[in-house]
Amino acid sequence: LVEGFLVKQGANGVTLRFMGGTDAFFPKKEIRNADFTERSFMIEGLLDNLPDNQVSDLFTYIRSLKETK
Repeated sequence: LVEGFLVKQGANGVTLRFMGGTDAFFPKKEIRNADFTERSFMIEGLLDNLPDNQVSDLFTYIRSLKETK
């Protein structure tokens, strides 16, 4: 059993992303059953009690991580 965020699904298999940002490819022939949800890694309600400037800072930081990959 493997759980991760679906990055890509193709004819040859699927690529999943795990907490921490690592990706792994799983060949179709090794997948017995696949079930995908729309769930996010972000904890529900995490931003509800943060002021707007902290939310903005958080997203700026997350974008900077993506740009360095």
